[in-house]
Amino acid sequence: MEQEQLLTAMRHWVKTQNRVNQDIDPDLFTREIAVAEAIKMVTIADETLETDAELKLPYKFELIMKWTVLSEAFDTYLNRLKGHG
Repeated sequence: MEQEQLLTAMRHWVKTQNRVNQDIDPDLFTREIAVAEAIKMVTIADETLETDAELKLPYKFELIMKWTVLSEAFDTYLNRLKGHG
């Protein structure tokens, strides 16, 4: 289980290094960096959950008789949720 989490942290670190256009040197990836990346991943996940919980369903969802309005409102609502395609 721990190795899987460290591997996931390494993947996150590599993606971050790539995004900020820095070298990806395996010797730079230490256990301390792995733990820091794992903490960052948990923090990001918690922030995402908090923002998703704050979203409320629009009033338009109560108007089930008007399918066009409902489908467009539902589509807009889903597009606002991060990672919920």
